[in-house]
Amino acid sequence: MKLKWLLTLVGAILGLSIAIAFFIVQISAQPSYTPTELAECNPLLINNQDGINILIMSDKQVAEDYLKYLTQNYPFNQNNFNFYHTSLVEDHCNLYRGQALLCTSDKILERASSCPHDYLFVAKEEKPSIRSAAYLNIASINTNHKNTVLLHEFGHIFANLAEEYVEAGTRLPRNSKNCVSQCEDFNGLEEGCFEGCTSPSLIRSIENGVMRTLSSASYGSFNEEVISVIMSKAVNNKARITGASITDPAKCEESSYLLVTGEVNDRGPEIRDVSLRKGCSPEFTTGDYSYILDSTRGNFNPEFLFTDVPDETDYLSGETYTSEIPFSFAIPYYDGENLEIYDNDGNLFHQENLQSLGEEPCLV
Repeated sequence: MKLKWLLTLVGAILGLSIAIAFFIVQISAQPSYTPTELAECNPLLINNQDGINILIMSDKQVAEDYLKYLTQNYPFNQNNFNFYHTSLVEDHCNLYRGQALLCTSDKILERASSCPHDYLFVAKEEKPSIRSAAYLNIASINTNHKNTVLLHEFGHIFANLAEEYVEAGTRLPRNSKNCVSQCEDFNGLEEGCFEGCTSPSLIRSIENGVMRTLSSASYGSFNEEVISVIMSKAVNNKARITGASITDPAKCEESSYLLVTGEVNDRGPEIRDVSLRKGCSPEFTTGDYSYILDSTRGNFNPEFLFTDVPDETDYLSGETYTSEIPFSFAIPYYDGENLEIYDNDGNLFHQENLQSLGEEPCLV
């Protein structure tokens, strides 16, 4: 009797041990979920299911004022844009070299993940002498600058437009199209040919457009054509991609993205970490560098940081830096095991087997 009882006890313990071991294996084979509460997201204007999503991160009144201004001006009056608002985490903006507002931290991306977004306007009040900036897909806006600064910085992050003023330290971004060496390059779309476009030796297509002065809200016909081509590509790509085109903020609770962090050194961008997060991420961005995550493809540009400030007559000055700050960008994650990142010459410079982060990337 005692032997039978002992065997029963041993069997129960053995069975429990196996069950616990199986449970542990099952847990370790799943993503590590750390609940993340997304911030409140407020849709401001939805024009197009396949449109380009603009997130304004600011207080509510600033967002409403910016929305009214943007929708009255090209290209935002084209009904190809959707607008959202969420509040700003103020202590996650910095002053770059003490000169320019820069709102590109992981916390900014985490807050942005509450809303559908491709491009961000992050607005914060600074002294008028502090520059607004454009980096990756984020425009950091000093609210003490005229509203035309929104158009200027968007020209940088969306269409890679170079500065149309000439200033020491201002660099010509790779593959920018608006500063050329001869008038024929404008294909007849120029208002004229005017000397001085980032470099004294290059030519711009409009005498005083918004890429030169905040007294103007016009990009000029040639620059508008550049923007139009990219805009059409964005809308058409979203229409073709299954699972993209998220316009409902509630869908962000069900979505995931890869947060890729790195830094730019003498050899170019270097990826430091890839992690899986909950929330929405850009479905379309532009840039010289590209990534492929199975069927998902996109672009980014971690090299050039634009900074701009108007003088008392609204003409701009500033500097275009080769960024040495750590960068972060987000990639939509629907599924996939391999992430490949290519440089501006099409060379593979980083490959990530996402299974190496665990059985699945860790969701944090």
